[in-house]
Amino acid sequence: MKILRIIGNVAKWILFALLLVILIVTLVYNFRGKTPQIFGYQINIVVTGSMEPEISVDDVIIGKCYHDGDQLNVGDVVTYNGTQGSLAGKVVTHKIISLTENPDGSYKVITQGVAEGTLPDPEIDSSQIQAVVVYNTVVLKYVYKALTSPVGFVLIIVLPLVIMIIAEIISIFKLANSTKENPLADVEAVNEKTEEQK
Repeated sequence: MKILRIIGNVAKWILFALLLVILIVTLVYNFRGKTPQIFGYQINIVVTGSMEPEISVDDVIIGKCYHDGDQLNVGDVVTYNGTQGSLAGKVVTHKIISLTENPDGSYKVITQGVAEGTLPDPEIDSSQIQAVVVYNTVVLKYVYKALTSPVGFVLIIVLPLVIMIIAEIISIFKLANSTKENPLADVEAVNEKTEEQK
């Protein structure tokens, strides 16, 4: 029974820490107006059909953050900051169709959507690339949409954190009240609590 209680407490605090990290990361990136990144990966949601049928509208893509000088290959799907023509100011996810390595290790890159009739994009510099797509999922789109909406964010992140904090406060008050009724029981309870936390 004691082991189950310890496992429950550990799981509760791991969940609490994970929710707190997600909360902080999401708030920081939203405040800075950037795409959320965690552990070297970023999450984007596709808003156009230029990559269909490989990637559909509203699919969530997970990309490994790119740093200038990292290896790129023709055929990689990349997310980059568009700076020219109709792509200026937009975040674009397209497939690399041409790659020229510069002497400094950076690349000149030409990308293109895979949808029929899509034309090649203007040439970009590899410094514009945010991430190389490593995973595409339809399942996560609902979670991502919920996290990026105010109501969903409150229900998925803030509410569980508040509930966990309230539960801990109630637990502390119960422990304090039990010590008033029976001081010896309180010492034993504190010893038990200390042992559990070890």
